[in-house]
Amino acid sequence: MSTWFYAKGGQTLGPVSEGEFQNLINLGTVGPDDLVWKEGMPAWQTASAIPGLAFPPAGRVPPPVPSSEPSIPTVSATSLPPAPSPPIPDYLPWSIGATLLCCLPAGIAAIYYSVKANSARITGNFDVARQQAQVARKWLIAAVAIGIVLTIIYLIIMVVGGIHAAQQQ
Repeated sequence: MSTWFYAKGGQTLGPVSEGEFQNLINLGTVGPDDLVWKEGMPAWQTASAIPGLAFPPAGRVPPPVPSSEPSIPTVSATSLPPAPSPPIPDYLPWSIGATLLCCLPAGIAAIYYSVKANSARITGNFDVARQQAQVARKWLIAAVAIGIVLTIIYLIIMVVGGIHAAQQQ
């Protein structure tokens, strides 16, 4: 089944199915002088030059052909509102905290990627912002994990050193 395109007011519309296209002709939306095209045609042509397209008599437009399927309104992509995008997290405050409290090198990397994510978000480059935020998140997790491991090691050394000092007295 082929799909049709048609031009109205200098704008290309479509694709529409064969049945939808004939319905547009029946409603008068596509007239005999409108340009139309479908795959396999070498170039745009007026609708009246296409064999097999039936136009209603002038001045008389029949009602649309009833369909057994429920009608679904056709919406062009340009008339749709932009889809809401998921928010891009701001890891900058957490990255600063991890730098000060946990692990300096990994925290600095988290700050760097958080700033890059925020800059990309401000300029409207949301895909890059999401990617950079994910990298910042990984560095943030690494900074916290390293900080926790080093704290546990420090506590173990302090406890063992305390026990050893108590035994020597």
